[in-house]
Amino acid sequence: MSWQNPIQKKTDPKKLKKVKDDIKEYQKMNNAWFNEYKSLGGKKSKKQYFKNLEVFFDETLEIWVYGNPEQHETREDSMYAVSEIANIPMREVNLIFESVDNVTSYT
Repeated sequence: MSWQNPIQKKTDPKKLKKVKDDIKEYQKMNNAWFNEYKSLGGKKSKKQYFKNLEVFFDETLEIWVYGNPEQHETREDSMYAVSEIANIPMREVNLIFESVDNVTSYT
């Protein structure tokens, strides 16, 4: 009996194509958000923008998208948390919000 690495299993080509398509779509969305951020006057590098964007989603998603006040009682509180955690001014937090909301409605 031979051992087979589960990672080396043959992947269904249809599933693989779907994953690749999803990755491409995600990359397009990221580029669209960043381009919108720049068009709004954002000055951060792409790398820093995405670091801040990750904090933004971590802190705001539950209250803004799902209305869940477990993490933050209000949307305003979540925005202040982004500012504090990412160490950026509220103006920058608002630019991040607008860059997402203008491309793919966030609320």
